[in-house]
Amino acid sequence: MSDLSLLWTLVTIVGSVFASVAGAAWWLKGQLTSAELAGLREQNAALREQNAAHTVWRGFAEAQAKQLAEQLAEAKATNATLQKQIAEGANKEVLANTAASSSRAIGAAGMTIEKFVDGFEAVRLPARPTWENYHLPPIGSPEPPSKGSLLDEPPKGVLD
Repeated sequence: MSDLSLLWTLVTIVGSVFASVAGAAWWLKGQLTSAELAGLREQNAALREQNAAHTVWRGFAEAQAKQLAEQLAEAKATNATLQKQIAEGANKEVLANTAASSSRAIGAAGMTIEKFVDGFEAVRLPARPTWENYHLPPIGSPEPPSKGSLLDEPPKGVLD
């Protein structure tokens, strides 16, 4: 064999190996990229679903806030009327009716708040533990008192 023929064979072998490695790398890159894209598509779908849920809750919260604002305005107006009646020296029946109206407005606002909180708690997903909110109790720590024992007696100084 001549030197030129040997050189040509060497170039062909090296070129074939290089082309094979380049082709394998290109194929592997495509496989990894497609798997990564599939994962990102799943994440995107989950985030869109969360966004839709948050949008619904935001609308619900805005409606509740509007209703509470209306009830607050009604309670303030009733309170102003009550103060005016007190200043004018109105009789007890008129004052009682106005106070009852104010109490109803405040009670309605409380019911709206409870409805919102109950609805929120019903659908809220439990928080996944993370390093920020996951704490193990210390070894040998005493058991916390039961809720019944906490409610058996009023706090100190409240009824004194």
